[in-house]
Amino acid sequence: MQVDTELANNTLMKLERKNIPVYSSKDFPNNLFDIEEIIYVGATYMGKILDLRKFIKKHAALHSKLIIISVGIYSPENLKTYYLIDKKTKSSIEKTNLILKKVYLCMAE
Repeated sequence: MQVDTELANNTLMKLERKNIPVYSSKDFPNNLFDIEEIIYVGATYMGKILDLRKFIKKHAALHSKLIIISVGIYSPENLKTYYLIDKKTKSSIEKTNLILKKVYLCMAE
């Protein structure tokens, strides 16, 4: 699978033009308390979205809507993977103030 760096760079430039901040999960500021919505994009590996649990634990006090986009290489016919990721994600968020809006899985075979 190839990474489309041109597409990624164009997307980042569009977000910057619209004044939409972009952070890595490790660089996400601790002083942002009035964020209405967070879009978390993470790689899927072995049925987990990398670093998502750490991010959720660190920012559990936020009252923000959370949209998760998971990117991975697995078979679209294998619904077991989708349900596993969905279940783990929901259980991670249960005891937080975050509001899970949607989980999207982007997959490549």
